[in-house]
Amino acid sequence: MDDKNLAVLKSEIFSRVRSILSERYGEFVPASLVENELQSESVVTEIRRFESFRADEDLLDLFDALQRLFTGNYGYCLFCRNEIEFSKLRRNPLAKFCDACERALSPSFHSNLKDDRSP
Repeated sequence: MDDKNLAVLKSEIFSRVRSILSERYGEFVPASLVENELQSESVVTEIRRFESFRADEDLLDLFDALQRLFTGNYGYCLFCRNEIEFSKLRRNPLAKFCDACERALSPSFHSNLKDDRSP
């Protein structure tokens, strides 16, 4: 994935972080964090230190995506390590799996396999 596409996805993820911080935690979050462009790993680290955010699964998913982005693992399937298509990431910037692995790992896929083996 090229740098331009990564920047688009990074901006989308940070936009979601800002939105959640403002909507859910506005009074508890220092304005400097929300007003900041939130474009660095240090800001994410600072936000993660707030105890109240550790139970927010939406934020945790966003932070996991950012961690993958900062380490160079973003956009690659966590299972097979193939690149996830940009169109899928554009629809869901938090995607962790390519389409093939997502299907293989889904409970319905495993149920269908089990049904196929039944006598």
